[in-house]
Amino acid sequence: MNKHFVMHSYHPAVSGLFLLLILVITMLTLHPLLLVTSLVTGTVTGSLYYGRNFFKRGLFLGVSVGLYAVLIYPIFNHNGSTPLFYINQMAVTKEAFVYGITMTTLLVTVFLWCEVGRALLDSERLLYLVGKLFPSLGLMLSISFRFLPMLAHRLTRIRQAQRGMGRRREDLSFLMRCKLLSKEISTLLSQTLEITAASSISMESRGYGVTKRTAYTRFTFRKSDGLRCLILVLLGSPVLYLVLSGSFQVNFFPDLNLSDLNPQMILGWLLMCLLALYPALAEWIHHMKDKHATNHSIS
Repeated sequence: MNKHFVMHSYHPAVSGLFLLLILVITMLTLHPLLLVTSLVTGTVTGSLYYGRNFFKRGLFLGVSVGLYAVLIYPIFNHNGSTPLFYINQMAVTKEAFVYGITMTTLLVTVFLWCEVGRALLDSERLLYLVGKLFPSLGLMLSISFRFLPMLAHRLTRIRQAQRGMGRRREDLSFLMRCKLLSKEISTLLSQTLEITAASSISMESRGYGVTKRTAYTRFTFRKSDGLRCLILVLLGSPVLYLVLSGSFQVNFFPDLNLSDLNPQMILGWLLMCLLALYPALAEWIHHMKDKHATNHSIS
């Protein structure tokens, strides 16, 4: 994902506000209209940033989660008034089955939008948003962003050392591979604990946490960024209000009951579509402007 996108040129507050609105709306509703809309638009936006493989990852996650939520959950939850079949005189109901599908859709949708958020907000942008308000959280995130790649790099070096000493071979049995893996993980944890202790002592000796910290930032909040944030608020606030007021209310137990569509819900759905497709629309508008400018310069 080395290609430059127009959302990366905006202030981090724009991407942060967009992700906050779309995730809150998605997690607060179980209405299939909003969930399916969020799932489809999240897949489209993720494919824009990651390519076609993004759809395959979402499909794999949906199948793996759905095996539990759709097949196993209805067996243990017998609430509902419409039995489909019986297992040991226990009813598997249609309501529990539909609820399992809905929860699977919700989990997959939230995961997809979090992946989109990873593309919109890199470590620098995310630390800029949370570092000043929540310095402890910012420190934890910065350590995590650095710690996880470093952990994988150390494990690779340990495995290379084991292979150089002739211990990691292709003809090892499964039991020997597990035993060797446990030794490698033990070595990795020992190194990590030693480096972590040294880092904490170094930070304390440098006076971390004694006085108020300052941080360098290269982001500037412009008037255009304020206008974009205003547009996002105008798109997301009515949808959030309708969700919180119960317009998209869904009852699964004891009977499946969906609220009838009305003009307010249709308007909220249209605003939800515009909000969720905001990054894709921004990229399309930017592409059309560049194309028009190119054609104008050639003519």
